[in-house]
Amino acid sequence: MRLVLTCAQREVLIDRAAAGQPDEVCGLLGGRWQSETGEVSAVIPLANSAATPRTNYLVEPRAFVDAYQRLERSGDDLIGIYHSHPHGAAIPSATDVAEATWPDIPYLIIGFPGASTPDIRAWNLKRGAAAPVELVIVRDGRNLPNAVRYQ
Repeated sequence: MRLVLTCAQREVLIDRAAAGQPDEVCGLLGGRWQSETGEVSAVIPLANSAATPRTNYLVEPRAFVDAYQRLERSGDDLIGIYHSHPHGAAIPSATDVAEATWPDIPYLIIGFPGASTPDIRAWNLKRGAAAPVELVIVRDGRNLPNAVRYQ
């Protein structure tokens, strides 16, 4: 499985995560699947309604359904769920793994480990385990030779 983002989409995700600090931010990624590759065409921010938003995220069910229906109406699929780790690496926590409910799409995490550059990684969270998903950042939506790959 592979997830493809443009540089502009990556920056939107990082900027949103930075602006939401010290809380976690979350949202959906829409796009299309081409075989085992998901190409992101929409980043949909959603409010974090967790009781402890500094360490958890929770999407209110009605907001999720509304966003999902918007994706369907536009002809896109749900191809990812994203959230941030404002004070840690882009590695799934035990809670992230335990509470994952979509086993067939990547979970993208934007991490801020210390004072270093933000980290962004994608994961498959399935059956209580986390496995890396290849994340490809492209200059534009179709220019794969100019890609940067993260695993």
